[in-house]
Amino acid sequence: MYTTIKKEELKNLVIKVLTKHGETQENAEILYDLMYEDEISGKSSHGFYRFPGFMQSLNPDNKKDAVEVTVNGNVISVDGKKNIGVIPIKKAVDKIIELSETQNIIVAGVNNYENNTGAIGYYARKLAKAGLISIITVSSEACVVPHGGMDLMLGTNPVAMGFPCGDNPVITDVTTAAMPWGRIAVLGKAGQPVPDGVIMDKDGNPSNDPDDLIKRGGKQLPLAGHKGYALGVAMEILGGIFVGGKGGKHAVPGSDAAFIVAMKKDAFIPAEEYEAKMAAFVDEVKNSTKAPGVDEIRIPGMLGPDYFEMAESDEITILTTIYNDILKYA
Repeated sequence: MYTTIKKEELKNLVIKVLTKHGETQENAEILYDLMYEDEISGKSSHGFYRFPGFMQSLNPDNKKDAVEVTVNGNVISVDGKKNIGVIPIKKAVDKIIELSETQNIIVAGVNNYENNTGAIGYYARKLAKAGLISIITVSSEACVVPHGGMDLMLGTNPVAMGFPCGDNPVITDVTTAAMPWGRIAVLGKAGQPVPDGVIMDKDGNPSNDPDDLIKRGGKQLPLAGHKGYALGVAMEILGGIFVGGKGGKHAVPGSDAAFIVAMKKDAFIPAEEYEAKMAAFVDEVKNSTKAPGVDEIRIPGMLGPDYFEMAESDEITILTTIYNDILKYA
């Protein structure tokens, strides 16, 4: 079942509850914006489903210190001060955009945060809209087994890339697990199975039941077997160990962490040439020959009519179970 609610009503509810439980107004608005954008762009696994998880990190009697941002040339270091991951990564993105006024390439490392970052394509889109090409990866709590293994060793460790393209950037955002944990949980809430090759039960047997993972100690599998495993290892190092975060399950203690590199779109060729070539490339791919039964060839992360229709509406529809989860904290 689904619930339709006025966007303004939902926004006021979410921000009121977040601030009531100790979040600042500014941070509450950042969290709402991420959940809203992920929800209407088809990533409900990182949308309002994440609200109860964010609430677990808040305590009105133990408020977080402000995020600390340090700049050394074109290198940004962000200490999350145990804030929800969304907050320090958004601060890093804001500082990257500011530095891009004088720097062609900027790198950022973010650590010492907790909870969740949301879908990292959200940040890649913000950078792309500011004229920056980006590569972003984050490490996360160990919940994925190595290829051929049984022990949880890696996070879902997604990698996102963003490319300016007119007013509708190209965004890739891919987990190195077979499916994001949140997507599996949303399927469970909706009473739907997961596809083959996504999870195993606690004994290592293939499973299609989301509850084997969510409630019964099952484990996530890497994307595309050994290939996703290799990427997961690389992202664990780049978005974890390299920037002062954790690595593996116990080997390198620390927090989840993030790595971002951003480059101005005119770093090598003029901006006008870059945009013309991107438009030509996208047009060629979209208008290439379709396979039988295919109505449209889509470009990764380019927002379609459904997004703009939902963005223009004054209402939003979410799973009733998720809406009820929000109301529990009101």
